[in-house]
Amino acid sequence: MHILSGDIGGTKTTLALFESNGTASRVLARKTFSSRQHDSLEGVLRQFLTKDMPAQDVACFGLAGPIHDGICLTTNLPWRVEAKNLSGEFGIPQVFLINDLEANAWSIAQLPEKDLHTLHPGKPDAAGNRSIVSAGTGLGEAGLFWDG
Repeated sequence: MHILSGDIGGTKTTLALFESNGTASRVLARKTFSSRQHDSLEGVLRQFLTKDMPAQDVACFGLAGPIHDGICLTTNLPWRVEAKNLSGEFGIPQVFLINDLEANAWSIAQLPEKDLHTLHPGKPDAAGNRSIVSAGTGLGEAGLFWDG
């Protein structure tokens, strides 16, 4: 399976193409672009995706801005990003848009110990809510709510 992913922010856009067998993934290509030098995510994707890359099975983009019905009006860029349009133009069967801080919140559990810095040690088997606050071009927050 080939997965296209992107971190779309007001300052930079980082795209990566992964090959996954369901348990492990490897990066096939990765590149960072200046967001403000492009008029759309489609423009960045046209530059990133080359003819020698395999077709993508699924794509997920974390965007700085609210997502409603597969559409994002980015917060710090004049971009309108629509999952349906990306799917059609690039022939990707499934395209998902999520808020960039939501993407960060989901990925916290995947980080290796070396990438974490403990501010206040807690209980090793604690269950409960998680939150993330991120300062970048804007200030974002996300939460994961534990429901048992």
